[in-house]
Amino acid sequence: MAPRCAGGACEQERTSAACGGRLGRLQSCLPGCLAEHAATVVPGIDKALKEAASNTLRIEALQFVQLALSSHPPAVFQPHVAALQPPVIALVSDRYYKIPAEALRVASEIVRVLRPEPPKVVFEGFKAFVPPLFACAKARLLAQDQGQKVKECAISCMGLALRRDAFVPGDCCAWPQGSGLWCAWCLCGVLMHCNEGTVTNAL
Repeated sequence: MAPRCAGGACEQERTSAACGGRLGRLQSCLPGCLAEHAATVVPGIDKALKEAASNTLRIEALQFVQLALSSHPPAVFQPHVAALQPPVIALVSDRYYKIPAEALRVASEIVRVLRPEPPKVVFEGFKAFVPPLFACAKARLLAQDQGQKVKECAISCMGLALRRDAFVPGDCCAWPQGSGLWCAWCLCGVLMHCNEGTVTNAL
């Protein structure tokens, strides 16, 4: 079923949405069911994320990706981060207000995929993907004309990226105590363990 749906996702918008919905329900019922078909699914996801003519399709694609990343072992999608991350980051700056929030949620899942067990490094190439995640979250944090939901998603993504990806064994020596990055990492570490705030459930 999964390969058949993935192939259909590259067809017309209606077919793509239907296939995405079916695959989403399949993931909900059977977490990890796409593990053997990730390479087949990713091209269809990429095309749906880049479908500028349909906001609905892009939102559904983002929701599908978030569910896929959260319901599969990180190793399943680590080889495909290079294909998935660029279109997701591009959608973080989209003008349609619903899309940036969904894209930031996916970006947070990508953070977890890159480094699922900090401080342990299980995906050696993860460092190359961290700067774009920081940049997109930072841009949204600094923007003035945005909704509260987008800002909350940006805070959560930035906190996760700092907490999981920025602190690498051996790299902390390059962060002088009291520096901006050091303070930001400490602050996010505190926020992650608070019982209130927008990043309470980030980890």
